[in-house]
Amino acid sequence: MCKTISLFLIFLPFLLTGQTIDSMAIKTVDSLITVSTTLTEEGAQDQAFQVCTAAEKIALEKLGQESASYGACCHLHSAIVKSQGDYAEAEKWLLEALSIWEKVYGKAHLDYTNSLNNLALIYWEMGDFDKAEPLFWKAQ
Repeated sequence: MCKTISLFLIFLPFLLTGQTIDSMAIKTVDSLITVSTTLTEEGAQDQAFQVCTAAEKIALEKLGQESASYGACCHLHSAIVKSQGDYAEAEKWLLEALSIWEKVYGKAHLDYTNSLNNLALIYWEMGDFDKAEPLFWKAQ
């Protein structure tokens, strides 16, 4: 798996030349998010973090800080650090994702409500039920 990721990252610049930058960057970020998610689910958080960081860099450079792709990276970054038990860092990344989702899609979008629900879960797991409960209601 590590060799596959390495090869993908090595040949990434060559993949960006055949299509428009935006569409290829979106596809690349989406692919990296998929790989990182799989690695997180397999318990390979260090590798997942590296792939997520690569996706974040591409999203920021090619699409901007207020792009849906960067919002997805923030959401994933939160999941990775949460799986490592760093709830404060996970909260920070989810708040960033929520800010982006609200600007890009609005509050009624599934990505926004999913991040809101995940933020409520973080507060719940931290024992901060007063913060968690209203967010669970808002996410419905």
